[in-house]
Parts: sequence; structure tokens; C-alpha cells
Amino acid sequence: MKLCNYTKMKILPKKALHFTGSFVLYSRDYYREGEAMKKAIKWIIIVVSVIAAAILGLYCYVYETGSTQEYTNDFRRIVFDSTYMNAPGNNEMCVIEIVDYNMLAAKYRRIVSEEEFESAKTEDQIFDIYRRIAAENNNQISEAAIDMFVSTTYGYKMAEGMDCFIIGSQAYRVYHYFDFTPQLFSDKPYISKWMIEITEIKNDETGGNNDEKK
Repeated sequence: MKLCNYTKMKILPKKALHFTGSFVLYSRDYYREGEAMKKAIKWIIIVVSVIAAAILGLYCYVYETGSTQEYTNDFRRIVFDSTYMNAPGNNEMCVIEIVDYNMLAAKYRRIVSEEEFESAKTEDQIFDIYRRIAAENNNQISEAAIDMFVSTTYGYKMAEGMDCFIIGSQAYRVYHYFDFTPQLFSDKPYISKWMIEITEIKNDETGGNNDEKK
């Protein structure tokens, strides 16, 4: 009987040690699972936040696109009404006077400074700026056909702005078309493309079919 009790006394600590070790291992695994769960929840929150931000951004961009179309229509009317009577040596108002420099895309602001843009008053100065802007474009075709967010004055009947200059002894007619692209969190779009077509006036002041592209 004593031997049996002694044996139990010897065995009991081993069982207790085994139980304690199992508890420690279980606690460690539980902790690891808890940390993994926290990381998973963190990533879920991040992904959901990114998706929500993307949806909100797209919604705002679509909304701005509608505003951009309205702005484009208003701008087109202002430009046409202000310039359609322009004739060589008699520009009532040049298109450059209507354009807001701060709305120009960065590629145009790199080639023309704000000071130069705002201070251009003579025909030579304005014509030089037009030539540089025209040269910056790879082509004079609107991007609206391939970008649903772009609004353009290109393609409208009698929608272009028109300036007429006499540089030296040569008369020129300059047509303007604009692509507007919406900006998030702005009440104004920006001019993503300023298409300028320069033609020489050959025979008479109106040009007609005698205009020749430069």
C-alpha cells in the first residue's frame, strides 16, 4: 500500500508537468492564431477601404465629367462668339485672352511661362506662342474618341475659335480646338489638349478654299 502511494506520488508530478506543458503549447498556438486573425482583419479593412475609395473616386470623376461637358459647351460658345468676326489685322479678341493659363496641361506650361502667356499682346508674340503649342502636339486630333472622360470642342460645326494675323507680308488664319479633362475635387477641368491649326490666307481676306495648311 505504501509502495502504491509512493508510485502515485512519483507519477503525479509527471502528469502535472505534462498538463502544464500542454497548456503552454495551447496558449502559444492560441496567441499565434489570434495574431494571425488580427493581421487578416487588418488586411480586410485595408482592402475594403481601398475599394471604397476607388468607387468614391470613380463616382466623383464621373460627376466631374458631366460638369466638364457643361463647361466645354459654355467655353465653346464664349470662344466662338468672341472670335468669329476676327479678320486679318482686326482681331476683336484673341483666343489666348479667353484661355486661363492655370487650366493648361503641364506640357503646355513647360513651354510657355505664365508671365509670357499673360503679357503677350502683339500679333507676333501671340502667333509665336500658338506655333509652339501646335508643335507640342503629336497630332491635331481630339482624344475624346478614345477617352470617355474627355470633352472636346473639336467636331462641332462652327465651334472653333479663330484668330487672324498678318505676320510680315503673310496673312494667317488660326483655328483652335480644345480637349477638356475633369479634375477630382476641382470645379474646373483642365485643358489636356489645345489643338491649333494654322493656315495661310492666299488671295482674299475671307480665305474660303484658298486657305492652305501650314
